[in-house]
Amino acid sequence: MRRIKEDHLTKNLISDLADHIDDVIGDKAISLNTRGTEGTLAYEEWNSCDHCGHAGESQSEIQHDMDCPVGWFQDLVDDVRNPKPKETK
Repeated sequence: MRRIKEDHLTKNLISDLADHIDDVIGDKAISLNTRGTEGTLAYEEWNSCDHCGHAGESQSEIQHDMDCPVGWFQDLVDDVRNPKPKETK
C-alpha cells in the first residue's frame, strides 16, 4: 500500500515539475508577438523562440532547431505529460 502512495506522489511531483518548466519556458524563452490592430482582420498573434527564432501560432507548434535547449525542455515536458508505452521485444 505504501508503494502505491509513493508512486502516486512521485507522478504528481513530476507532473508539477513539468508544469513549472513549461511555465518558465513560456515566461522566459518564448515571446508573444503581435501585428495590426486587435479586433480587426489584419491582427495577428504568434509565438517565437528567443533561442532559435522559430515561430508558431502556439508554443507547442514551434518547430525548434535540433540543438535548441528550449525545444529539448518542451519535448521533455511533453514526454512527462504523455509518456509513450515501452516497446516490447
